[in-house]
Amino acid sequence: MPVEPSQSEQRETVLPVRRNSNRPLDLRNPTMMVERPGWALRIVGRIFFRRVRFDDDQVGKLHDLNREGAVVYVMSSQSLLDYLYFNWAFLAKGLPLVVLGKGMRLWPFRAIGTLIRSFFRRLGRRGRQRTDDDILKAAIEQDKPVVIFLRKARAILPWFGEFTEDPLRVVVQSQTETDTVIHLVPIVLVWERGPDRLKRSLVDMIFGEPDAPGRIRKIVNFIWNHRKAIATVGTPIAVNQFLEEHRHVERAEVIGQKLRWSLNQTFHLENKVIKGPVLKNSAQIREELMRLTPFINRLDEMAEERNCHPEEVRKEAVKYLKEIVANWKIGAIEFCCIVLTFVFSRLYKGIEMTGLAQVQEAAKKAPLVVLPSHKSHIDYLLISFMFYGHGLVPPHIASGNNLNFFPLGPLFRRGGAFFLRRSFRQNPVYSLAFKTYVHKLLKEGYSLEFFMEGGRSRTGKLLKPRYGLLTHVIDTVVDGHTRDLQICPAAIGYEKIIEGQSYKRELGGEKKSGENLGGLIQATQVLASRYGRVYLGFDEPISLREFLEEEGIDLENGFVDDEQKRRTIKRLAYRVLSGINHSNLATSSSVVAQALLGNPRRGISRVALQARVGAIVDYLLQRNAPLASSLSRPLAANRILLEGVRDNTQNPIAATLAGIDGLGDMAVRIGECLTRVIDETTELFVSNKILSKHVYEDSVVYQLLPQQRLDLDYYMNNIVHHFVRESLLAATLLRCWAVDDLFGDRLKKETLFISQLLKLEYVFEQRKDFDTQYRETIQAFEESALIEGDRAARITIPRSSQHHLKLLAHLTLPVIEGYFVVARGAATLDDTIPEKEFLERLQKIGDRLWREGEITYKEAVSSVTFDNALSRLQEEGLVKRDFQQQRRKAIKLIGPGKKALSEPEACTELAEHLRKFLYRRI
Repeated sequence: MPVEPSQSEQRETVLPVRRNSNRPLDLRNPTMMVERPGWALRIVGRIFFRRVRFDDDQVGKLHDLNREGAVVYVMSSQSLLDYLYFNWAFLAKGLPLVVLGKGMRLWPFRAIGTLIRSFFRRLGRRGRQRTDDDILKAAIEQDKPVVIFLRKARAILPWFGEFTEDPLRVVVQSQTETDTVIHLVPIVLVWERGPDRLKRSLVDMIFGEPDAPGRIRKIVNFIWNHRKAIATVGTPIAVNQFLEEHRHVERAEVIGQKLRWSLNQTFHLENKVIKGPVLKNSAQIREELMRLTPFINRLDEMAEERNCHPEEVRKEAVKYLKEIVANWKIGAIEFCCIVLTFVFSRLYKGIEMTGLAQVQEAAKKAPLVVLPSHKSHIDYLLISFMFYGHGLVPPHIASGNNLNFFPLGPLFRRGGAFFLRRSFRQNPVYSLAFKTYVHKLLKEGYSLEFFMEGGRSRTGKLLKPRYGLLTHVIDTVVDGHTRDLQICPAAIGYEKIIEGQSYKRELGGEKKSGENLGGLIQATQVLASRYGRVYLGFDEPISLREFLEEEGIDLENGFVDDEQKRRTIKRLAYRVLSGINHSNLATSSSVVAQALLGNPRRGISRVALQARVGAIVDYLLQRNAPLASSLSRPLAANRILLEGVRDNTQNPIAATLAGIDGLGDMAVRIGECLTRVIDETTELFVSNKILSKHVYEDSVVYQLLPQQRLDLDYYMNNIVHHFVRESLLAATLLRCWAVDDLFGDRLKKETLFISQLLKLEYVFEQRKDFDTQYRETIQAFEESALIEGDRAARITIPRSSQHHLKLLAHLTLPVIEGYFVVARGAATLDDTIPEKEFLERLQKIGDRLWREGEITYKEAVSSVTFDNALSRLQEEGLVKRDFQQQRRKAIKLIGPGKKALSEPEACTELAEHLRKFLYRRI
C-alpha cells in the first residue's frame, strides 16, 4: 500500500531553463506533477489515496522501465483524480515524476512557495510560446516521463470524447528521430470494481461510462470505493519494436491507429482481469441455456428415449439448472470479503502468497481454471478473498451440494458458488445440464475454480484426481467453445488445520458428520483459537491449448478415440498435481513434524530437534523446494555464515543425504538460525497437546505420544513428496538387506514393485520415467556413501549409514504398513459384504497388529490409506467393489476379485511380500 511521502521525497528539483538553442527546453509547465504537495494533496492522500492497492511488483516494473529508456504513461481517459493519485503514488514509491499531463492543472495542489516562484517564472517567459507537443517531444528526448490520454471523459455528449490532436503522433515521430527506446506504459486505476452490464443505464448516459466516467461519477466512485480501488500497470509497448513490426505501413496516421488499438486492447484486458466479463444474473444464464439449440435437441432426444413429452424433460432440466447455477453478485463478494477480513485476522497471523503475478498475466490471455489442493473448508473462501484483494475477479467455484444449506447456501451462490451433486452418472439430464453450464461459463469468459481431488485431504497428501470436471474443461477447448484456457495449479497450506481433530477421528474410522446450521454455530468457537499462518502458492499456469497440441491432439477434429482422451485427461491431471506439489511451501510445522516423527527414541532434546530440522531444511533447499517466509527469512539473514560452512565440492543432494541425521555442520548451523521459529512451532504443538515438554537444568526434552502421531503425520505429509524417491529406495534397501538379497537387479525390481503399488499415495515426477528416477536416486546414495559396492552386482550397507536409511524409510513405511494390513484383511474375504463393515474389520486388524508389535506406526491404521489400498487391490483383481441399490441409497459392497478367486493365496502372498519391508536388522 502507498504511504505518505516523506519530507526528503518532497524536495523540489530545479529543471534546466532553456537560454539558447543549444540547451534543453525548459520542461516546467502547469501540468507537471507536484513535487512539493500543498495541504490539499497531503490531506487527500492521507485520507483516501493511501488505501488504494498498488502492489510492489507493479511499482518494480515502473522502476525498471524508467531505467531502460523514455517512459510515456498512457491513461485511457482524461481524469484529474487519477492523475493526482499517480502523482501521490509516484512520490510515495520514489518513482520519477511526470513532467507533462495534457489538460491537467494542478495549481490548487501545489505548495504556496512553489506557486509564487512559478508565477514569476511565467512573467519572465512572456512572449515565448511552447505547445504541449513541444514539451512532449523535449521530455522524450531528455528521458523524462510524461502522461498522455487516449480520450476525454464521456458524459451526455459522447461524440466529444476524442482529442482533436493525437499525442501518439508525436511519440511515433520522436521514436523515428532517436535511438532511445520509448515505452508506452498503460496505467489503470479502477475505482468501480463491479462488472459491466449488458445494457447502458440512464446513469451511464448522464454521468459517463464506468471506464470513462464524467467528473460527478468519478468523484462519487472515489469517495464510495476508495478502499477497494486498484492501481495496476498494463503490458508496456516498445515503440521501436512496434514500428519494426509494422514497417510495411507507410502512412503515419495508420500506424497511430494501430498503436491506439493495441493500447485500447491492453486497457480492455486490464479491466477484464479486475472486473470480469459482462455480468449476467442466474435467470439470464438459465434463459440463454434453454435457448441453445444443441442443448434443446439433446433434451428432446432423451424425451424420445424415455417415451415421454419433450416438455417434461425440459422442465426437469430447468429444475436442475436452478439447483446448479450461481448468481454472482459483486455486493455479496464485497460483503464476504469484509467478514473474512475480520475472521481471518482472528484465526491467522497472516496469509502468505506467492506466484500471483504469473496468474494475473495468464488472466489477460484466457479465462482461468484454478485447481487448488483441498485441505479445509477455508479453501473455498481463500482464493476468492485473495483474488478480490489483489485486483482479480473472483472465480466461479464448483461446490458440493452438501454446502447448499441455509443461511450459507444462498450467500455462497451469490459469491460465485455453483452446486453439484456428489454423483450423477445415472441422471443423464442432470449431467447434460451441468456440462452445458460449465461450457457456458468458460465461453462467456468467467474464471472457474474446482478441487480436482473431489474432497478434502485428511492426510495432508494430495488425493488421487477425479476427472469429471476436468473432462468438461478439456471438452470446452476441443469442441471449440473457447480458444484457450489457462490452468492454474495452486497449493494451500496451513500451519495448523482447523479440522484437525475431526480428520483424526475420521481416519480412525468414525463417520464424517454432515454440514448443517448446527455445525455452523459450533464452528464459531474456532474464533477463540489461533491457527498460525496460511500459505497460498501458484505454480506456472498451463495453456490448455498448448498442452493439447504437445500431446498430439488435432484440435480441428478432436480426439481419435476414447483411449486417447482418457490418457490426455490423466496426463493433464497429474501434471496439475505436480504443479501443486511444486508450489507447495514447506512450513515450520511440516519440517518440525517430520523431525519429530523420524525420531527413533522416546523423546528428543531441543538441540537435537534443531539439528534434525536443519538437516531437513538443507535437503529442501537443495531440491529447490519453496520455503515459507518463517524459514526463508532467517536463512537469508545468515546467508554469508551458511555459505562459509557448505562444502561446494560435493554433489549437493548427496551431501544433504549424508547429513540427514542432523550431525553435520550445515544441519547444526541451519538449526541454530531457525531456533526461534522451531521454538514457536513446538510451543504451538505443546499448547495443542500434541507434544509434552519437559524442562531440565541443562536441556529441554520433547516427547510425542503414539496416539498423537496422526496429528503430526498430517503436517509431515505436506512435504513428503520431496523425499518419496529416496524414502522408497531406502525402504527397499533395508528390505533386501533384511533377507540377505541385496543384489542390484533385485533392488531395482523391488523398488519398482513398491513404487507401482503406492502410485495412488504419491505424485511422482511426471517428466521422468522410472528408470531415470531410479538411476539418479541410487547414484546420489552412492555419492553420499549410504551404500557401497557395484549396483549391477551385490550392494552393501555400511554400518554408519544404517541410521540414515531408517530416517528416510520411516517417511513411507506407515503407508506400506497400511497396505500390509489391507492385504491381511483381504485374505479373509470369502464373500461379498458391505464395504463399511470390511473397513471396520480392517481398523480392528490394524489396531491388533500395532498392539502386538507386528506394525510399528500407529498412523498406518488410517481409513484413507485403506481406501487407496483397496483401489489398488481392485486394479490388480484381488478385490471387487460394487454398489447395491437399497431404496434411495446405494450401498457399497466389497468381495474377492477375479484373481483372488482363481488364486486363493494371492492376497496372502502379497501380505507376506509386504511383511519383508517391515522387519529390520538394525
